Amino acid sequence: MSTTSICVILSLSALLHITGVFAQSPDGISGGAYFHTLPPAIPPATKELNPRNPFVTFQNVKVNHDLTTSKQVEVSVDVSPIDPNRVVATWVSYQTGQPRVAYGYSSDGGSTWSDALLPGNIGGFPYQSDPSVSADKLGNFFIAFISFDNPSGNTYFGGVWVAKSTNGGVTWPDTSMKRLDPQDDITFDDKPYIAISKTNDTTANYIYVAWDHIWGINQIHFSRSTNGGLTFSTTPKIVSDENRWYQLGAMPAVGPDGTVYVVWYYGFDYAIRNIMLDKSTNGGYSFGTDTPILGMHQFYNVSGAIIFLHPRATIFPTPPRWFGYLATV
Repeated sequence: MSTTSICVILSLSALLHITGVFAQSPDGISGGAYFHTLPPAIPPATKELNPRNPFVTFQNVKVNHDLTTSKQVEVSVDVSPIDPNRVVATWVSYQTGQPRVAYGYSSDGGSTWSDALLPGNIGGFPYQSDPSVSADKLGNFFIAFISFDNPSGNTYFGGVWVAKSTNGGVTWPDTSMKRLDPQDDITFDDKPYIAISKTNDTTANYIYVAWDHIWGINQIHFSRSTNGGLTFSTTPKIVSDENRWYQLGAMPAVGPDGTVYVVWYYGFDYAIRNIMLDKSTNGGYSFGTDTPILGMHQFYNVSGAIIFLHPRATIFPTPPRWFGYLATV
């Protein structure tokens, strides 16, 4: 019997395109950012697996060990900053027949893995989805995810949660889990992404989570923890314009100077669509003006299905300046 596998690979999906670079201000000092749109992507068929060395190949390593044929989707991976051999992955597993957040951990750089499911029935909600993982400077790992009660109907109740592991991803006690959303059970909170500051200033180990607050009033919500995940802030919204009909895929990233960036997709109607950027220069306490950085003139239509372009961002420090890379998937 065949199984559905989660594999760790070093390659880009055919639907993932590096669309631009946002970088530190030209003076290399101030915390501003400007955006460059990159040239059109190389057609996927002509891409090498490793563009720097086409003769290098990578071995796919299976992470999950359940023997079902269930779906395994929505993978996120991070590495401990104090032990490069400690790798933690998280994903959505349907091995129980319903969506649950699974996790895997490796102590040998990803060569071998152990895996399990997060504790169930978090907050009284039996189902889970949309996990993302990040590590702090102390080697603690955190998973942001949603839990909810209706995976197939049109009415959802649930919330955004963060789980913490202090032993390299081996265990995730339910007592460590914190709920971040306003718990109004009126709108649905979706797709949380997590980032943790690894700076050397007072914002080191601050935890940042951004997500969609949808159905009714469309907003991008954001919460932070300044004490290692013991508590999280009340939820401020980033987006000031509440009339945008579609906002999705908010993702935070932290610059080496501690500036917090959040990118997301928004559309006002079928003619106006953009990737948006907002930033905070005070450790996520408040945000500035939403800035459109990439206009999207069409949706992708694949076999009759409308595919929205979800932004993904990461930052690579290259002192005395740094560059952040934005991709859409």
